[in-house]
Amino acid sequence: MDESLNVRLTHKQPEIWFQAFKLARRLYVLLAASCLFNCLLVLLAVILTVALTGRPADVVFVDKTGQATFIPAQASSEPAQDYEAIHFAETFTRDFLSLDTISAKEDLARALSVVHPKLQITLRNQLFDSGALERIRENFLRSTVKSTDVQIAEKTKDRFLIKITGSRTLTALGQTQQSASEPFHLELVLSPTKRSQITPNGLIVRYVSGSFGAHAIEGGDK
Repeated sequence: MDESLNVRLTHKQPEIWFQAFKLARRLYVLLAASCLFNCLLVLLAVILTVALTGRPADVVFVDKTGQATFIPAQASSEPAQDYEAIHFAETFTRDFLSLDTISAKEDLARALSVVHPKLQITLRNQLFDSGALERIRENFLRSTVKSTDVQIAEKTKDRFLIKITGSRTLTALGQTQQSASEPFHLELVLSPTKRSQITPNGLIVRYVSGSFGAHAIEGGDK
């Protein structure tokens, strides 16, 4: 009887080994598929990281009425529109002509940050020569810059020529609170640049000419 049992077990050994090898192959296939899936996940994570890191920044456009419009990153390479150029010119003029004791330094820095590097030096020198910066240090003033007329005089593929006129009102912060207004007239040449956090409208000032009060200013490449 022992010999009969031994014969039956011996007879089934090839089938047992076959099932074991078959199970091992299945486990190997599952392991390989799992490794491949993990590799694909890692590759996808790397691609998404690179894509998000190199993606252009989202921007917000504000038109001349104050309406803010969110523009997603996909549209951030679009050229500047007319209403953007007008809003940009008004904002630059307001900051550039600021003589407000409280905010003038920040306003002027913001204005010069959107000016072509070569023009920045010229404008700084002319502001010092005009005495505008000295007036900020010596007087407690509140300034209000109001643009009354902004026109796109010329438009080409690589520039806007904008004429802007208005007045700057200076008010003393003392007890008398005396105020005086002076007119300004500026011509700005704007050229396209890469949209960024500093230049969300995709524009930069390349040329400035005109007058504010008794002071004249000119510089840049027209």
